[in-house]
Amino acid sequence: MKIRDIMRRPFTILDTDTLGTAERAMARWQIRHLPVVSGGRILGMLSQRDILAARAHADPDDDWWTIRVHDAMTQPVQTCGPDDSLTEVAGRLAASKIGALPVVEVGQVIGIVTVTDVLEGEVRAAMGPSAAARTIASDVMTPLPQTVTPESSLVDAVARMIGHRIRHLRSSTARAPSSGCCRSEMSGRGSAIRSRSPEASTTASVSCASRT
Repeated sequence: MKIRDIMRRPFTILDTDTLGTAERAMARWQIRHLPVVSGGRILGMLSQRDILAARAHADPDDDWWTIRVHDAMTQPVQTCGPDDSLTEVAGRLAASKIGALPVVEVGQVIGIVTVTDVLEGEVRAAMGPSAAARTIASDVMTPLPQTVTPESSLVDAVARMIGHRIRHLRSSTARAPSSGCCRSEMSGRGSAIRSRSPEASTTASVSCASRT
């Protein structure tokens, strides 16, 4: 899964705006991070934590909400791309101890992804179709299987199974493949030949007594 699959619409703010404007925007859109832009380019990232830090360090006689966003934002800003993997971005968020990354493509902010988005994406991926469900027969089948013909002796068939450490042999003719032969068919039942149809009378599965 890629970041483009989970990123959300970005709400941005200008670096010349005030912290009061930023706080009202966060409350209105119910978000905690705002990419800071100027002229369409990203300059930094403003979070609720940045606003609280600015308020804590502001002079008691000053109005904190008039502080410019540029003076409180985090920079340089870390970004990610739309084709980055969830695992890669999760590692960067954890290592940097930040809550969100703006998604940038060709210098433009096209989205934002938070820790919550990444966790939800990983849960969706884990609950999706399992690898087994996506596996096809060719992924697990035995290539170039050992074969015998209906005229092969049981001794030769058993020798092939032992030599190749297998339990099944494909029985076929020069014209077309037919059925199979396995060790269980050879244990304790004597010899038998089963024809599938008049059209495939030359093909059969065989079984006989065997010590293996």
